[in-house]
Amino acid sequence: RGGRYLFLGSAETVDAATDLFAPVDRQARIYSSKLHGAQLLPVMPQFATPQKLSSHRVAPQMVERTAAPAAAIHVTALEQHAPASALVDDRQNILHLSPTAGRFILHSAGPVSKSLTSVVRAELRLDLGIALARALELGEPTVTLPSIVAFEQSKRRVALQVTPLQDDATRSPRALVFFLDGGVVAESDEQDETTDSRPGEVRRIYAELKASQEALMMSRNGHDALVQELRAANEELQSMNEEYRSTAEELETSKEELQSINEELHTVNAELKNKLDSISEAHSDLQNLSAATEIGTLFLDADLRIKMFTAPVAELFNITRHDIGRAITDFTHHLDYNDIDKDARKVLRDLIPVEREVATRHGRDFSMRLRPYRTVEDRIDGTVVTFIDVSDRARAEAALSEIQDRLRQFGEASQDILWIRDAKTFQWSYLTPAFEVIYGLDREEALRGDNMIGWLDLITPEDRELAAENLQRVLVGEWVTFEYRIKRPSDGAIRWLRNT
Repeated sequence: RGGRYLFLGSAETVDAATDLFAPVDRQARIYSSKLHGAQLLPVMPQFATPQKLSSHRVAPQMVERTAAPAAAIHVTALEQHAPASALVDDRQNILHLSPTAGRFILHSAGPVSKSLTSVVRAELRLDLGIALARALELGEPTVTLPSIVAFEQSKRRVALQVTPLQDDATRSPRALVFFLDGGVVAESDEQDETTDSRPGEVRRIYAELKASQEALMMSRNGHDALVQELRAANEELQSMNEEYRSTAEELETSKEELQSINEELHTVNAELKNKLDSISEAHSDLQNLSAATEIGTLFLDADLRIKMFTAPVAELFNITRHDIGRAITDFTHHLDYNDIDKDARKVLRDLIPVEREVATRHGRDFSMRLRPYRTVEDRIDGTVVTFIDVSDRARAEAALSEIQDRLRQFGEASQDILWIRDAKTFQWSYLTPAFEVIYGLDREEALRGDNMIGWLDLITPEDRELAAENLQRVLVGEWVTFEYRIKRPSDGAIRWLRNT
C-alpha cells in the first residue's frame, strides 16, 4: 500500500527491494512504499488494432451520443482515440498499462521482467531508455523521432512521448509513456528511405550517433549498477563502522572495569600490606617478649609436631629451626621427665591444663605447664608447653624449709614458749611444746577458733588491757617486753609470764 514509511537502522538497506520502496531521506534511511498492481504484468491483447477497438466500441457510444453531455463525449473520445500509454516508477518498472499498449510489448526469451525498456519492442528500446532517463532524473518531457516498428501484419511509424510525474503520497518520481502511432509505412516510403540520397558522411555520422547513444545507454545502466553496488558497499562499511564503534565502546567499558578492578586490587594490596606489617610487628613483639621473659615456649599441633618454639626451649631439647614440622618425640632432651607426650595428649583429650615441676639432668628446676592451643575462631589446634626456670625459688624454698626445721627443733628443745602470730589478726599459727607445760592447755585446743580471744581470757583481768596494748605496739613495729599473769585452766593456778 502507498503512503507508508519505512525506517531502517545503520546496518540495513532496501537494495534487495527497490521496487517496493522509494527513498525519502537516504542519509536518515527513511523510505516510502510504492503502489503496485495486484499481478506482475496485466493481461493485454497481443495484437489489438485501433480499428478493431473502434469498431468494437463505436456502436454503443453512437446510441447515447445525442443524450450525453459534452464532457462525457470528450471523455469517451479520449478513451477511444488516445494513444496507448504506460505508467512506470523511478526504476522504469511497469506500474500500469492502458488497454491498447499491449501491441507495443514484446517479451524476450528468459525470465519475465517488469522493466518497460526490457519488454518494449526492440526498435523503441534505445529511444525509450534515453527519454525515461531524462524524465526521471532531470524531470524533462521528451518526444522522440518516429521509428519504423515491424508488427506482425505491417510496419508502422511509432514516436514516443515521455512525461515526468510526481507521486505526492510516496514522493518518488514517475513517468507516463505515450506510444504515438504515425500510421502504416507504405512500401514506396520505405523504398525512399532505403534509397536515401544523403551523403555518405551524414549517414556515417548518423550511425555513429546511434552507436554512441547505445553505448551511452549501456554505460548509464552500468553506472546505475555500479552505484547500487557502491551503495551496498557503503552500507556494509557503515555497518562495519557501527560494529567497530560498538567494539570500541565495549573495549572502553572493559578498560573502565579493569581500572576499577586495578583500584580494588591496589586497595586490597594496601590492606594486605597493613596486615602484614601488623603481623610482622606482632611477631617482633612476641620475640622480644619471649626474650625478655626468658620463658621457654613450645607450640605443638594435634599430632605433636613442632610448630614454633622460643630460644630457651632449644636449651632443653636438641632441636633447631630446621626441625619445625617434625614430632617432638623424635628428639632427645635434658629433662628428667619422659612423659611430655602423654601429658600433651591428655590436655588435647580433656582440655584441662597440666602443671608440674620437672628437673634437668644439670640440676635446674622448671615449672612445666601444658595448655590447649586455641585459635581466634576458638578452635583447638594443638598444645602450648611453657618452661619457667624456678631454680632460684626451689633453692630458696629448700633453704626456708631447712630454717623452719631448725627453728622447730630449737622451739621443741627450749623450755620457754615460742609462738608465731598473724600480724593482722594476732591469731596463733605456731606454738612450742613448752606452751602446754606453762599454760596447762593442749596446743591443738589453743589453736582452734579465735585463739586471740582465748589467750586474752587466760590473762587475769588486771593485766589483760596491758597485754592488748603491748600487742598493738608490736603491730606498729616496736620491740616491747611486758609482764602479765595468767590463770591456768587445768588447776586455776596463777603464773607470772614475761613476753618479749
